[in-house]
Amino acid sequence: MVLSVAIDPFSQQVLAFPSREVRAANVTASVQRALGYRPVWDIPTSDWGVLDPTMQSALLTGLARINSPLDPMCPSSSCAYPGFTSLGICSKCEDITKDAIQTCRPIAENSSFWDGSKNHPRGPFLSTPFNCSYSFPDGFVFTPFITNMVLQSNNDLYAARQPFSSITTSSWENIHSNPSILVSFFSAKFSRDLTYTVSNASAVDMIPTMTNCTVFLCEKQYNESRGTIHSNTAQPFRIQPLPVRNMTACIQREPCLVAPAHGAEQFSANSTYSIEYDTLSNLWSLMNMLFNTSLTQTDGMLQPGIQSSSFLFSSDNLTQSIDSMATSMTDHIRSSDKGSAVRGWAYQVETYIHVRWPWVILPGIAVILSILLFIIMTRETRGHPVLWKSSVLPLLLGQLRVSPDHDFSIMRPLGKLNDDS
Repeated sequence: MVLSVAIDPFSQQVLAFPSREVRAANVTASVQRALGYRPVWDIPTSDWGVLDPTMQSALLTGLARINSPLDPMCPSSSCAYPGFTSLGICSKCEDITKDAIQTCRPIAENSSFWDGSKNHPRGPFLSTPFNCSYSFPDGFVFTPFITNMVLQSNNDLYAARQPFSSITTSSWENIHSNPSILVSFFSAKFSRDLTYTVSNASAVDMIPTMTNCTVFLCEKQYNESRGTIHSNTAQPFRIQPLPVRNMTACIQREPCLVAPAHGAEQFSANSTYSIEYDTLSNLWSLMNMLFNTSLTQTDGMLQPGIQSSSFLFSSDNLTQSIDSMATSMTDHIRSSDKGSAVRGWAYQVETYIHVRWPWVILPGIAVILSILLFIIMTRETRGHPVLWKSSVLPLLLGQLRVSPDHDFSIMRPLGKLNDDS
């Protein structure tokens, strides 16, 4: 009894029930890729700058950062996916505020801007450096417009200006010289209103936050990845631009093949990427219209109507907004009709029995010794009635009344149980 209690903790350690991941049978995981793009909706070739609604939705929801990512298909608790490449849209934004050279001067008194005596600045405001411009090393110059100026009753001067400006720097000529670029644009965002008092009449305006962004066709390479049913988004780990290989053939409605420039190797040597010319030109046209915009104020009030500049002005991080737009457009391309599924592996969790053999040693030794003890005692006490003295059988059977034909009846005369007990 004592020995059994002592070895019981060791016996409980013999069997374990761990879990492991194994390939799930009859189910397959997959992730989307695309080597080309064709709109879901057929757009007439005469409609310049018209995108199908699904791509427009992807563009705007991405710009507003409310897009839903394209998740791989995972029919089980855990999945793994191989590496793959895909045609996509990429972006690159750079803060160029530090590169700007600010030049500010007063607006000439005889300028047509001062037409109307009620808006004419008085006293010290005649020399206030309202008119500012910002020049850059590449020759680009940005001059924000002041749309209205009001001398308030407390003698403060309020200037209504464009709080946000976005100017496209790409042109139709650029698409031939650098045919991977969909749009390049410059943006400037002012952080506060422009208000002057007598004490700060000569102050120079604060420099706005200025950013230069480029959106372009690219090849995206996704690494091998694992995911669960709840967290399962594929992320690219490197990209490279994909300009049109032969723009002349592309314009003639031949397939617009895109490939890395200057003889660079594709991430996937066996892939051929393409896009239709009408789709490419409509993308270029729409995006150049979308990012050539300003948030305009007149008399301190916003202009009515929906403006694309509102998305850009309201963004707390323009770089992230443009990157989100590019990701959303890429997800739409990957899920389009020209997309295909890359097969992965689905896993499920199973529980199995594991025998920990080292824990068997002590219980096994105890069992073996017990068997040996029994055998030895049996051999040594064979034919000796003294064995009954250490047994409980005499106490149990000594006073038992049985019929003569019962098996136990022969034990009473043979063993003289009453005397032994």
